[in-house]
Amino acid sequence: TKAALKLADYVITEAGFGADLGAEKFLDIKCPKAGIAPDAIVLVGHSLGGMLAPRIAAQSGKVAGIVSLAGSARGYLDIVYDQNMAQTDDASQQNVIKKEYKKIDKLKNMKDSDTLFGIPVPYLKDLYAHPVEESLAQLDIPILVMQGENDFQMDTADYKSWQKALENYAGEKEFVLWPELNHLFVRDTAFKRRGTIAEYLQEGHVDQAVTDKIASWMLKMN
Repeated sequence: TKAALKLADYVITEAGFGADLGAEKFLDIKCPKAGIAPDAIVLVGHSLGGMLAPRIAAQSGKVAGIVSLAGSARGYLDIVYDQNMAQTDDASQQNVIKKEYKKIDKLKNMKDSDTLFGIPVPYLKDLYAHPVEESLAQLDIPILVMQGENDFQMDTADYKSWQKALENYAGEKEFVLWPELNHLFVRDTAFKRRGTIAEYLQEGHVDQAVTDKIASWMLKMN
């Protein structure tokens, strides 16, 4: 990273991905070890990363702005339930999904070896112990929330959940709902398998209007 910074004005650096907690590694390990002191850090999180962005920002105290892409302020298992139900019309499968979802009431008392929808219980307990509203109450940094209208994983309920969670937010907030973009912010009007995971097998690129919006929003930050 230090070598690259000497050779270019813009550098893409990798500090971890997904379960490797890339944002926290960058903030708490890479920057101190490399002697990097960024003028401003904008945390861009997608999907689950967009949900966790306020928590990461609140814990670090070093983030100047948040961009949540296709995230949600709803309960994680509510989203998982809706996603599973949307993928089947079979009544027996739906009954299995409903039965699994009802276990959420027992989450606090479940063993660490248990799972819900195949997700480890300790992971879920940690998520529910830090609701997004709790993190937002500690912040006043600008937040940009964006979602695609053709996102079948995160629907309008998730977009509206941000509007509700940020209703009394202390900082600046902006919401953008992009027509014809899917969960990956790819324009999918020509996809034959829209509304299923199969659409992700179609080659595509993040719409340039999305990246342009993020860039212009960052440049307007104080």
